[in-house]
Amino acid sequence: MLHRIFQPKGKHYHQRAGFLKKLVHDIISHYDRITIEDVQIVNLTQNPHLAKGILDAGWGYFRRQLFSKAEYAGGTVVAVPPATRPRRAPDAGRTLRH
Repeated sequence: MLHRIFQPKGKHYHQRAGFLKKLVHDIISHYDRITIEDVQIVNLTQNPHLAKGILDAGWGYFRRQLFSKAEYAGGTVVAVPPATRPRRAPDAGRTLRH
């Protein structure tokens, strides 16, 4: 069933790919160093309630494009483990306690 959700063909695939490429281009053009959370997509898709949404969003495609385009543009992308990711207050910029 999951192989039918993210088919590499058709209108929706091309719309998603185009949107993600534009998003990656905007991020790369504004930032030299990018830090992302190293989520295990395979583990997240084991939950049947989340699988379709995660695969539809194209997280893996976005990540591959981000690493590829950043390297080409001379920027860096760092994937940090989820446990070491700092929790920041969105308005104050300070680190929150876990």
